Amino acid sequence: MLRVEGLWFAYPRREPTLRDISLHARAGESLCLLGPNGTGKTTLLRCILGVSPPMRGSVRLAGKDLRRLGARDRGHLVAYVPQAGETPFAFQVRDLVLMGRIPYLGCGRSPTREDHRAVESALDELGIRPLANRRFNELSGGERQLTLLARALAQDARVLVLDEPTANLDYGNQIKVLRAVRSLSGRGYTVVMSSHFPNHAFLASSRVLLLRDGTLLADGPPEEVVTGERLTDLYQASVRVVAASERGQEDKEIRVCVPVLG
Repeated sequence: MLRVEGLWFAYPRREPTLRDISLHARAGESLCLLGPNGTGKTTLLRCILGVSPPMRGSVRLAGKDLRRLGARDRGHLVAYVPQAGETPFAFQVRDLVLMGRIPYLGCGRSPTREDHRAVESALDELGIRPLANRRFNELSGGERQLTLLARALAQDARVLVLDEPTANLDYGNQIKVLRAVRSLSGRGYTVVMSSHFPNHAFLASSRVLLLRDGTLLADGPPEEVVTGERLTDLYQASVRVVAASERGQEDKEIRVCVPVLG
């Protein structure tokens, strides 16, 4: 579904931000990008979206070279979920989700029944239909993030790109968003998300990519990639990865990242 080959990217008059990045993701896979600030995570997402064309290498979605696709065609294949913030306009949730149908609307064309059905389906899929007539800026952080995720679902693209979807959310809302991400990958969506929380890789991802200084250090299952040694080296802070199990369910092991403060 998604294939990146030999990707290099540099901003004007600067050293390369991404260096020879290659990755692939099949339908139903959820990839988590981990790495310190300024390591190229957001730039890689922008390249996957087609917003930042690479200086070398390629990005393919469903076998199609992104460089040969216009914005509308890209919108049929990949959808972007930004960090939740306020909008300058008092949009209702239903109207904001309807914006996901823009790639299918011609100039001056009104939304069709199919467009409205896609909106209602997205609201139902994420369980936020009760919010449909609420104003976006009046919602909690978690509700806003789920609304933006619903907009991406209404877009009917099979690759979802999420830039730090749990940033600035409280613990409960982080769990809601991660549960939604895991559910969507289980339904066949390809999810690529960045995060500053290594624990989220264990909770919602089937693969983890570690980035540092624009270079891909590791790519594989969370249990193999997210280790105390690697995290300590990556973040220059002492970290341990410990195993825990719920009482009565000792066969279901959970891995947790724990900082060592002293």
